[in-house]
Amino acid sequence: MYYNSRGTSRSILGPALFNIYINDLPNVRKESSLEFYVDDSKIYLAFPIQDIETTAFKLTRDMERITAWCCINSLLVNPKKTKLLLLGTSQMLKKLSGTDFHITVLGEKIIPLQTVKDLGMTLDSSLTYEKHIVDIVSKCITELCQINRVKHILDKHTLSLIINALVF
Repeated sequence: MYYNSRGTSRSILGPALFNIYINDLPNVRKESSLEFYVDDSKIYLAFPIQDIETTAFKLTRDMERITAWCCINSLLVNPKKTKLLLLGTSQMLKKLSGTDFHITVLGEKIIPLQTVKDLGMTLDSSLTYEKHIVDIVSKCITELCQINRVKHILDKHTLSLIINALVF
């Protein structure tokens, strides 16, 4: 069974079958925790700041194990899509700024980013959501400017529906 979305055919069973297919991935021995949402996965590990080097090693080793599992199961890990975000207070993050914290995935060095877009949310290292709010406000302003161009040809009810659909 398939449905068509914007010109592409997609299987309704696809996400469910994919979840069944990767069902044993959490059983891979690792030191970090693993979370899934559809075909998106995250590993995470809480650590004290003095264990920064050990943590990088643990995360790299876990990624090696996950990559090996993916290879055995005919799946690919894309290092270019792999993101690293360190979360902490601004004081903790300042202490880490001078370090060379990174993990390695398939020979590629993954360095921490200041912000990461994940499932529609822009997350920053301090979880302030400032960048996310700026992005949402910018999107709303863009939508309102586009609506403003055609508002004179729409009745109030239709205009209200469009604003509510696109902005709110």
